[in-house]
Amino acid sequence: MDWYDENDIARRIHLADRHSRELSLPDNLAIRPCVGELIDTGAEKGARSDTAFAIASELVRLGIDDTSRVTRFLEDWNAKLSMPLTVPEIRADARSAIQRRYQFGCRHTLLRRHCVGKGDCPHVQQYKGRGGNFQIRQFTKSGWQRVLNNAAVCLYTVGLTELESLRMIPAGGTIVASVRQIKHASGLSRRRLNDALDSLQAHGLITWTKGIPRKWEGRATEI
Repeated sequence: MDWYDENDIARRIHLADRHSRELSLPDNLAIRPCVGELIDTGAEKGARSDTAFAIASELVRLGIDDTSRVTRFLEDWNAKLSMPLTVPEIRADARSAIQRRYQFGCRHTLLRRHCVGKGDCPHVQQYKGRGGNFQIRQFTKSGWQRVLNNAAVCLYTVGLTELESLRMIPAGGTIVASVRQIKHASGLSRRRLNDALDSLQAHGLITWTKGIPRKWEGRATEI
């Protein structure tokens, strides 16, 4: 990790926030400063595809898994490079990120070189205070595993916790996700997923709103 002064750290955090606003992300979700720097600084020949994949993977982590939307964002970024990737290469990176759902951790070489430091990174601080393990312990201590069916228990303790962890959402925060994303995180079928969501809501453990399957309206299932 390189060392930056306070002004440069503030600039990087502001840059990430600007990119998040451009993507119309919910208030509790934002691009990490290290990825924001990747977007802004571009990439040299030899690292272009890896950088495009990292940027696309960050969008997927934040719940943007529409191929056309990810591709458009990458195309805008690619157009600013001195030696741009080809259109097929950009599309391939977008599809790969959506299919593989690889999560770039803070120690990954691409991100580490742009790290502002854990003490200054808003996403690390938010993640540290999410309290997910405590929430699960309370869930178990209260005996909900004896009240709910297996699908509801799996969704609450595995699926929702996984989504919170991947997106660094504090425990109890709002999760905006597609049915496909929730299914992927919980391992439940669509029918069992809907039943589990209804069960958790009926018992007062979550509230959820079913989204409209029209991507152009920007709606998604909210828990």
